[in-house]
Amino acid sequence: MNNSEDKKGALIPLPSSALAQGGATALARRGLRDALATQQADAWLKKGQELWDRRNYRQAVDSFARGLECDPDHEALALWLGDAYVDGLGVTQDYEQALYWIRKAANRGLALAQCRLGRMYAEGWGVAKDFAEAVYWWRKADEQGWPSLPQYLLGVAYDYGGEGIQQNSAEAAYWYRKSAEHGYATAQCRLGEIYLDGKGVQQDYQQAILWFHRAAEQGNAEAQSWLGWMYTGEGRERDMSEALIWTQKAAKQGNARAQRRLGMMYEAGEGVPQDCEQAIFWYGKAADQGLWAASGDIEKLRANLKAKPQGETRPFANMRVSTDDGTQIEARESELTRISPQE
Repeated sequence: MNNSEDKKGALIPLPSSALAQGGATALARRGLRDALATQQADAWLKKGQELWDRRNYRQAVDSFARGLECDPDHEALALWLGDAYVDGLGVTQDYEQALYWIRKAANRGLALAQCRLGRMYAEGWGVAKDFAEAVYWWRKADEQGWPSLPQYLLGVAYDYGGEGIQQNSAEAAYWYRKSAEHGYATAQCRLGEIYLDGKGVQQDYQQAILWFHRAAEQGNAEAQSWLGWMYTGEGRERDMSEALIWTQKAAKQGNARAQRRLGMMYEAGEGVPQDCEQAIFWYGKAADQGLWAASGDIEKLRANLKAKPQGETRPFANMRVSTDDGTQIEARESELTRISPQE
């Protein structure tokens, strides 16, 4: 009797056992549904990115929204949609909507979204400007081990200070260096400037050149402009050949200060054959970008050309060599040397 009842009991699961098996089945089904939903969301994300690259912003935004219908917690889709609202691409610009979607992605742990959210607090986009909150999110991104961008943004925060964050040059240099060591060109350029000025670090021209070179070799126009200036004899031996190389690279990328300096090099015949047409061309490029001093350079150059003596083959020979001791040559060279990327 007891054996029979024992066998019968073994064939009929206890209520708790049945619920456990049913729960496991339901969880398995839910996991499969979630996996399929994520797969569909990923497909919408890919499609949206392709449309975005083709500048079909409206259709791209629709794809991101469709993907979020499949998986409301898809952080990458939330970030893309949030960015669209920030820029007003494919949708009407709306910082509140941007904040909602970017915060959603940031809370899910997406480091890039955390950087974006920090930027929104730093700029006051859709929220009250709050540098302390910006730093909080940038630190969150850094803690995840994501290199370069969070460290650079932290450097900016301490470099300039703001609401809730006290300016601290040494702290700024620390974060810029971390970012620069991960190869972020903008941070490398800023670190070079810091060593050049001795801001938060001991002034060191060799370190400045090192970091400018690293950034310049990655195509950073500002670093190229700084290098061109330093090779005119600022903090290192004068090398007009190198000065020309880096100044031209920066000028061709549209750096206005490098364009003005290149104009002066052509006007003075420093590192290049003297060429007033080229000088006016590069002054004009700089002036077109609002560098008012370049407009003055054009006026002076044209006035001197009109005053050129008859038969003079080199328009500025009389300006550059008029004394036996070379005083005016040095004046010309020092004028060129003084044009730093910040002027």
